Amino acid sequence: MKSFSQSGSFCDSTGNVVIYSNYDGGILNINVDTNIANLQIGVVGYENDSIIISGTYLSNVTQVIFAGYYNSLNVHCNPWPSQKSIKGVPAAITQINFMPLATYNNPYGYMYIVCNYSCSDSTSQGGCNTPDQIADYFFNEFNSTKLLFHYTQYGCWNGTYNISDGGNCCSVPFPSGINEHMSSDEIIISPDQGNGKFEVKSLKFKIEQLEIFDVTGKKAIILNPQSLNVDINLSFENGSVANISYFSNGNKNLPKEYLEVFHSGNVTVIEDFITMTDYGKTTSEHKLKAQDKGHAHEVKQFLDAIKAGNTTPIPFNEIYLSSLATFKTIESISRNGERLAIDNRQ
Repeated sequence: MKSFSQSGSFCDSTGNVVIYSNYDGGILNINVDTNIANLQIGVVGYENDSIIISGTYLSNVTQVIFAGYYNSLNVHCNPWPSQKSIKGVPAAITQINFMPLATYNNPYGYMYIVCNYSCSDSTSQGGCNTPDQIADYFFNEFNSTKLLFHYTQYGCWNGTYNISDGGNCCSVPFPSGINEHMSSDEIIISPDQGNGKFEVKSLKFKIEQLEIFDVTGKKAIILNPQSLNVDINLSFENGSVANISYFSNGNKNLPKEYLEVFHSGNVTVIEDFITMTDYGKTTSEHKLKAQDKGHAHEVKQFLDAIKAGNTTPIPFNEIYLSSLATFKTIESISRNGERLAIDNRQ
C-alpha cells in the first residue's frame, strides 16, 4: 500500500499546517501574507536552517517546529547560517528537534526525521525521509492533519516564500488505518508500507470508537459501533429494493446473519449460513452440518479461473459497486441519513 501523493499548490483549502523541507538548508524567509487561523509551520532540513517568519498575519502563527539533522559544518549556501534558529515569533511557540524518531514507517525513508527533498513516497530517498513521513511527524506534533501545503526542494532556500504561493507536494500517509480506542488500551491498525500488510500494535479488540480518514489524512467520520443502530435501504434500477438492518443493541446469542429474499412469488430464508428454507407451492429446507459462508469455494473458483485464463467468477464491476455502496453507506450515516446515488459509470 502506498501513501496518497499529488502535486499542487494547496492540499486542503481549510488546512492550517504548512511544511517546508530541503537538504541544503539556508535562510528561509516565510511571509505570512494570508489570514489563516492557528497557523502551524514545520521545517525539515539536513544542513543549517535560519528560519525567519514575518508578514501581515504573523500573529496567527501558533507554533513553529524545526526537525532535522544536528547543527552541520557543511557549507552549501551563501549566506550560511552557523546553526539552526527560528526568528520572528515568540520563543515559547518554537521547537528545534534534532533527529526525532519518525512516526510513520515507509521503507524508502529513514527511521529518524533528518531531511526531505522530493515528493516521491515510493522511491529511495538516499538516507532522507519520504514526504509522507514528514507530514505524519508534524501531524502528530501539531495534533492536526489539515495540511495546507508542503513545499520541498533539494537546494538552498532562496528569496521569500509566501504562504499564499502554496507548495508542490501533498503526500500524506495513505488512509491512516483504523484507530480503535479502548477503555484500557489502544489498537492501531495501519498500512505497513511496501508489503501490503497491516501493522497491529495491540490485540485487544473491543471497539469503542472508530475513526475514518479520507485520502488527505483528514478525519472524515467518527462512529461508535457500540451504539450504532442503522437501517440501510438500497434501490436498484430494475425496481428491486434491499433493506439491511445493523443493530448493536442486541444479544450475541442470536445468529447474526439472517436473510430473506422475496422473488417471483417465493420467499427464500437463510439463517446463519446453516439452513436455507424455500417457501413456494411447497416448502423445502436444506441444512448444512456446519456454517458455510462460501469463502473457500469462492477462493477456489477465483484461482481456477486464473489458472484456466477465464474471467473472474464475480465481474469486477459488481465487486466495485458493492464496495462503493459500502463507502456511500458510511457517507450517508455521516450526513444524517441523506440519500446518495451510486453512479454505475464511475
